Amino acid sequence: MKKFVFTNEKYQAIKEKEYDRLKLDMKNVDKEIDTAAAALAALGEKFDAERTAFDEDCRLGVGVGELTAYQGYFEFLQEQRAKEEERLNALLARKRELTDALVRVNNELRVLADMRAEQYLEYCKEVAADEAKELDTHMSFSMFERAV
Repeated sequence: MKKFVFTNEKYQAIKEKEYDRLKLDMKNVDKEIDTAAAALAALGEKFDAERTAFDEDCRLGVGVGELTAYQGYFEFLQEQRAKEEERLNALLARKRELTDALVRVNNELRVLADMRAEQYLEYCKEVAADEAKELDTHMSFSMFERAV
């Protein structure tokens, strides 16, 4: 009896490996997004804390040197914040790309599973037909022997 062989077995194995790799990439990007979001939140808190300290110092009176120092530091924090936002946006774009790729590969795997099921059904029909043919041949041969 012949053995069932799915014609796209290697392609399916490649797609399964690609799916696993994409899932791992997605997990890594999610971790990086969490890290970038935490860094952005920390910068926001730092900016707010410095702003509060600046407001309090302004009430007490500040000199030109202190104003210049505050201004430089606030500009630095804003630049850092902009860089983190850029990084976070790039990571979110990468996550969207990975999500699209995962959906595409998952759909391909579903199609391959359907193809495999169809091929297996055809295989079962062929096996049943072969068995019926063998049974008919055996029955015909048995009747012929009895007749002789």
